[in-house]
Amino acid sequence: MSITFNKKQQQVINELNQNILLSAGAGTGKTNVLSYRVANILNKNRANADEILCLTFTNKACRELKNRITSQLDFETANKITIRTIHGFAYQVITTTAKKAQTIFKEFVIFDDEDQKTLIRQTITNFPKTRALDIQYIVNCIEQLKQERALKHIYTEDIEADYTTIYHQHLKFNKTFNQQQNDNLTKFFQFDGLNIIINYELALQQMHGLDYKDLIANAYRLFQDENICSSWRKRYKYIMIDEMQDTSSFEYTMLEKLFPANNIMLCGDEFQTIYEWRGSNPQKILTAFTEKYNPLIINFNENYRSTKLLLEMAYNTLINLFCKETILHSYAKNLLSKSSELGHKIELKQANSLANEAQWIFQNIVNLLPLVKTPTQIAILVRQNNYLQNLTLHLNYLANIYNQKNQEEPIHFIQIDNIRFFKRQEIKDVLSIMKYLINPNDYLSLQRILINLIPNIGIRTIKQISSAEYLQNGLRLSDFINANFQNPNYEPFSDLISAYLSKDIIVFDIEGTGTDIFADNIIQLSAIKIRKGKKIAEFNRYLKSDKPVGDSEKVHHISDKYLQTHGENPKLVLQEFCQFIQDAIITGHNIRGYDMDILNQNLLKHNLKPVNFSNINFDTLDLVRRFYPNLLNHKLEFLSNHFQFETKSNHNSLDDVFATWELLHRLLEDKIIPTAKKRSELINKQKNKFIHVAQIFQKLHNILNDNLLLENLIAQIVEEFNLVNIYKANATQDGAVRLENIRNLFRLAKAELNSHRGTNGIKELLQYASLSNTDLDALTSSHPKIPIITIHQAKGLEFDYEFLAGMNDDIFPSYFSTRNGSITEEEKRLFYVAITRAKKALFLSSSGRPSRLLNYIPEQFITKIK
Repeated sequence: MSITFNKKQQQVINELNQNILLSAGAGTGKTNVLSYRVANILNKNRANADEILCLTFTNKACRELKNRITSQLDFETANKITIRTIHGFAYQVITTTAKKAQTIFKEFVIFDDEDQKTLIRQTITNFPKTRALDIQYIVNCIEQLKQERALKHIYTEDIEADYTTIYHQHLKFNKTFNQQQNDNLTKFFQFDGLNIIINYELALQQMHGLDYKDLIANAYRLFQDENICSSWRKRYKYIMIDEMQDTSSFEYTMLEKLFPANNIMLCGDEFQTIYEWRGSNPQKILTAFTEKYNPLIINFNENYRSTKLLLEMAYNTLINLFCKETILHSYAKNLLSKSSELGHKIELKQANSLANEAQWIFQNIVNLLPLVKTPTQIAILVRQNNYLQNLTLHLNYLANIYNQKNQEEPIHFIQIDNIRFFKRQEIKDVLSIMKYLINPNDYLSLQRILINLIPNIGIRTIKQISSAEYLQNGLRLSDFINANFQNPNYEPFSDLISAYLSKDIIVFDIEGTGTDIFADNIIQLSAIKIRKGKKIAEFNRYLKSDKPVGDSEKVHHISDKYLQTHGENPKLVLQEFCQFIQDAIITGHNIRGYDMDILNQNLLKHNLKPVNFSNINFDTLDLVRRFYPNLLNHKLEFLSNHFQFETKSNHNSLDDVFATWELLHRLLEDKIIPTAKKRSELINKQKNKFIHVAQIFQKLHNILNDNLLLENLIAQIVEEFNLVNIYKANATQDGAVRLENIRNLFRLAKAELNSHRGTNGIKELLQYASLSNTDLDALTSSHPKIPIITIHQAKGLEFDYEFLAGMNDDIFPSYFSTRNGSITEEEKRLFYVAITRAKKALFLSSSGRPSRLLNYIPEQFITKIK
């Protein structure tokens, strides 16, 4: 079916030379235009598919854009285009760039907002004064301090020193100007805030975790390295950022590093900015982008979503909310409806009670159901969570009565708490197992698994293993899971000690053309073989590369010219290296995530068998963190100076190998061997509790190595952990709901990530889950229900029929938005978002004093219902 575009839409599709600033309101066809612009770029050979970057705010928007693009291109081409959320893109930057940046782990887990709060609660138990603070307030202060640290470039090797510096800067400012620089942070610091942020950051680091703010901060930090930034900038020729009004100033600052020499398009709707609380400031971004990049400014003013009356109502309400002068200088000044349907006026019900309001909404829904294909085309929006909960209770009561008489066509509602699909206990249980499978340092996930799913292991056992006695002897909770209990003398370093005393140890390191394990080549491969504590052999070879070394030369100082002269056939070198390391214990510094992965990818490239590193690798970065946890940092360069090694780390892989061996030798002689007997005693105390769960994880690791499809891995997890019986034991309806949610997770993995396998499949699912803003589609696809959601949840969604409930003056606008006497601009924009979700009809209702926001809607568009 051919699509006809209006003049301004065609302008966006065809303008491939100038930067573009597109202002487009809801229903103006923006997503379709973006997809056709991408197709036009490819059709005119202006860029390859992998040179196009599309960023937006939610996973749902990513899926929609990707589906539109895929409908025009072949799947393989469409799949090469980078379409991500901004946080998802930051995740990609970190995972492919963090090779030697040992303060940023390549193998890390994303802590979602619930994980973050759990860790904060654990942290503040040691600081009684802070317990009086609201948890969300602490989250906000931590995020602000992280952002400040990044923007001020306060990154030494000492977390405590960095945040102490920021603390003293605040004190100095307040003293100099005799004022509070920031009331939030001042209060936070007064309540042990400095200790909280330091201990929270150290705990995250210990677990190889990054929270949402870390994703942006670390990507920004990496982009301060011009070599890294230049590499990413050169990847793309066209960058399109949608929903720019929801982009925070910090996120824009990070992304702007990629703008020079590329074609940039920003698009969004400044009147839908409802995330000022998380740093969005579209006016600041628009001004900066316009002044610096001189974009062609295009306004979409033809609406294809709403009826004529609804659009006219929205336009006139917008004028009343923000004054006519503001609207006349925006895209909205000449809004036109392209719908052939006149539509209906808004129906406004001023009920005398919440029960009466619910009755009115329910009766209208009964009348509307014959007009829609699925109940999900009807939605109820509410400003406040408490009101939503109470309204849901009334609607469910009415639905139960109705369904007893109409069993063939029942009405079901789903409320906001249930929409948070990836936050539900049973889903987080499965995801925690997956997190731990790929990151054995994820203490929070392991703790959740043991407490929720494993009998006879509780908080008391976990506290014992977390005590100083265990930690000082180098033991972690994960050692009881990754255990070989078939060996009666098991302790986690027994194989390493045995190899050191009587067998072979390999220490190796790699230099490459870059940090992308899939695209880059190994150019130097170095190793030494240690037998009975003495070096007996050395391996140091340079490999020819069909890919230029590029900016990586500045790190390892190996040039293309040098490789032409000294480089050897890579396949032969890799074969000889595999023979060199055969039957040995493998070690290296920070080898997990980069060195091991790029080695195996290069082996596969040359049709060689990858190395199975399972159970034979020991990373000295992990070892030194265990036995010297209080050092300023654990980078090899720092350690070689701190311990005064003969060989200093200098990014030459052979020198790094010798420095690593000196470190390993010191660890074994001073720490690991002297504490072996005590470790064995401590493990035997807890052994019987952990035998079963250790066997389960061993089996799952074997399955993971077999590269199982993601949905099959989920099924295997359910079977191994006996989740069906665990949740069935809950004889209430909740047990059945939990099982159904796990089935939904299986279906989602099959539908959204159906080609992903093994470790990569887990990573994709975890990223999808952690960065998901709304899961409404996933939960309502198989069992359609009428959603009851907050307005923030409804952002980016549309419905044929919308009920905006709770239009009480103390509910919407909220108390906090009116405490200065007038309604804040953000609350007005939220109201505008709320009234523009409907395509065919909008219903407003209140159960108390009518909201003053209703006064902004011209009376000619309202029918009052008695």
